[in-house]
Amino acid sequence: MKVQDLFEMPEAKRSELPPKYPVARPFFSEMSLKRNHEFIHKGKSHDGKEYWVSIKKDEHSAALGFPGKRADGTFGMDVVALVEFKSPLISSFEDIKVGPNVKQVDQVHVSPVFQQQGWGMNLYAGLASAGYVVISDNTQYFGGIALWKRIAKETMHNQYKVYVIDQGKVRVDSDDNPIFYDGNNIVESELWSDNRDLRYTLFVLKSN
Repeated sequence: MKVQDLFEMPEAKRSELPPKYPVARPFFSEMSLKRNHEFIHKGKSHDGKEYWVSIKKDEHSAALGFPGKRADGTFGMDVVALVEFKSPLISSFEDIKVGPNVKQVDQVHVSPVFQQQGWGMNLYAGLASAGYVVISDNTQYFGGIALWKRIAKETMHNQYKVYVIDQGKVRVDSDDNPIFYDGNNIVESELWSDNRDLRYTLFVLKSN
């Protein structure tokens, strides 16, 4: 993939759907988690449900799931959301120091039973709380658009911020202050396009 391809303005895909979630929802056993994953965040949803966020030791993907036992009694994590990261990452941004903690989204999968419940947002927030910087993909399906808007709206109530990146540089206001996207303060036509043009936009979620 060319560097310029990663800076393209997110394109809203109306006729295509993202890859389907695996038919059988993944379950990571305790042994598998210790061998292949690192726990980076534990939290509770608005309704009090406990969840864990783990990142694979090769850092190519991260997952969110519920701790518990499988039918056979094996303890582990029942996975409901997965995110795969692009590799390699863009070599540099003007305003963001690129390092191992910077991850660009390739694909996100949320179990159909748990969609529209905020679990994708909690996965991203868990990564941010652990010090990771999450960068959007340049192609957004409707689900991805809704996810980033929801994340942006939720940042008004927590310690995270969503920045808008234009051609590698953080978008600023007339006083050169970074603009924090809150889900409503930027016209959608300036963020997503139905066809490719000369504007290149990405979203970045990071802790304050």
